[in-house]
Amino acid sequence: MSKKFILAIDGPVASGKGTLAHLLAEKLDAFYLYTGAMYRGLALYCIENGIDVENEENVKKVFHNLNFDFSGKSIVLNGEDVTEKIKQPEVANKGSIVAGYKSVREFLVELQKKIGFEELNKGRIIIAEGRDIGTKVFPEAQVKIFLVADPSIRAKRRTAQYREKGIEKPYDDILAEINKRDEADTKRSISPLVPAKDSIKVDTTNDKISDTYEKVLKILKEKGFYD
Repeated sequence: MSKKFILAIDGPVASGKGTLAHLLAEKLDAFYLYTGAMYRGLALYCIENGIDVENEENVKKVFHNLNFDFSGKSIVLNGEDVTEKIKQPEVANKGSIVAGYKSVREFLVELQKKIGFEELNKGRIIIAEGRDIGTKVFPEAQVKIFLVADPSIRAKRRTAQYREKGIEKPYDDILAEINKRDEADTKRSISPLVPAKDSIKVDTTNDKISDTYEKVLKILKEKGFYD
């Protein structure tokens, strides 16, 4: 590896961002910053403490109570490993709601910047995954990847993921949820889901994760960040 850098990975729900980011972080011995965990973590905190996420003023009162730790392979919130909890459908959907609040985004984007640059200044490579990652959080990222895939394929992948966890959920329901999330993410007034102008789009519709992984490694090599 020639030098430290930031790789920003964005894209719609179930496009493969998380799996790709994990694989690359392991390969490059990089610090993995999953920014979506913060929005989901906030949603989880609200759910567990009876706070209505539909009310921004209520949410604003508690986001300063969050203490995240991304130093290990698990996602730790206020001392508890919440890696699996934040994957629950209810948490994911409510995470999308709180992510639409300007106050929440402003607070968490600054926190994401702080964490990322602290690790970068230690000489670490940063693999940052999540919404706004290449536009708001790390616009200076040296490499920006925006994953895309057909909604029907993303729904099939999500169905398989649920099945692996013993969760049986109809494909049609999952597809409807994905289409709803896409519409909410792309049309919201605060930080809608859009690729950074200098991002590289990678279509994963017909790819296995190994194909996408190799494509991104090739991009890094071409840019001089991977030997």
